[in-house]
Amino acid sequence: MKRLFALMLTLALLTVALPAWAEEAQGPALTVTRENFHVYGTKTIYCYLYARVDNNTDVPLKLDTGAMNAYDADGNVVGTSTSMWRYAEYLQPGEHTYVYFNPRIEGVETPDQVVKYDLEINSREDSRKTTFCLAQQTVFEDDVAEGSWSNDYITTTVTNDADQNVFDLTIVRALLDDKGNIMYIDSDNMYSYKALTPGSSIIVRRPMNTSFRDYLDEKGYKAASVDCIAYVYATSPDQYTRGGVAPAAEGGDQTETGTETEAETTYVTLKKGSKGDDVMKLQQRLKELGYLKGNADGEYGKGTEKAVKAFQKRAGLKQDGVAGEAMQKALFAEDAPAA
Repeated sequence: MKRLFALMLTLALLTVALPAWAEEAQGPALTVTRENFHVYGTKTIYCYLYARVDNNTDVPLKLDTGAMNAYDADGNVVGTSTSMWRYAEYLQPGEHTYVYFNPRIEGVETPDQVVKYDLEINSREDSRKTTFCLAQQTVFEDDVAEGSWSNDYITTTVTNDADQNVFDLTIVRALLDDKGNIMYIDSDNMYSYKALTPGSSIIVRRPMNTSFRDYLDEKGYKAASVDCIAYVYATSPDQYTRGGVAPAAEGGDQTETGTETEAETTYVTLKKGSKGDDVMKLQQRLKELGYLKGNADGEYGKGTEKAVKAFQKRAGLKQDGVAGEAMQKALFAEDAPAA
């Protein structure tokens, strides 16, 4: 009987200890250091959950997945998303980045009925890539007059201060108020078929969404600064260097000599039901050209399929609503036809 009691006591102690063990087994994780929640709209209501994520550990971490839920006053889930816009996913110790979610709100009539949310960010130790940041200068231009209306712009000048060409440049910009609250996030991507040569610069100027700007004004937000990260991914420590001689400068015109070739881009076929970053890039490009009117949420639904068909018709391609390799090459080409 004593042995049985001792065994039961041991099992009980183990059960109590398990959560602590499980928590320890998760290892180092990224930390959410800032988060802001915005809900606005009239006929259609959306929420924007913005967050700054920091690597406060001493190991390299990858921003992996995330999820969020929005709730009404009765605790009902009125918005949910696992589609997370994430940037600079590979963070070395001391680095930070931004993420956001943008789900549609259902089951309420006005934005003020959405009263709370929860947020989950998952990360893991990963050193396969590093985030190589480029020099940049970013300014916020408030109330720029343009005829009978005005716009707010976020303008960034990115300079390639590396010794090599950089492809697939991504820019993420967080507009902050005087307390560091995240008011707004936007992004741009040059995609892998375009290069920024050593020493050259590109200026990216994008207007804020007008209705979202009005929402921020109504809430009393005042822009104070912009935190910008302009980056490419490096797969080896010596892929990008600074202070040396750029490869393009050593052999003269390397396009003619054939010593440098353009990076070949391959595209994954996307269709209705597809999800992820590739879908987001597709949607962003469709929005840039005027084919997609809804939000770029990383989910290939009816709206995206309709936009793809519209582009295929305009480009003289088979109108099947499937974003295959030929369709995506035409879409991301510099001379892609606008809507």
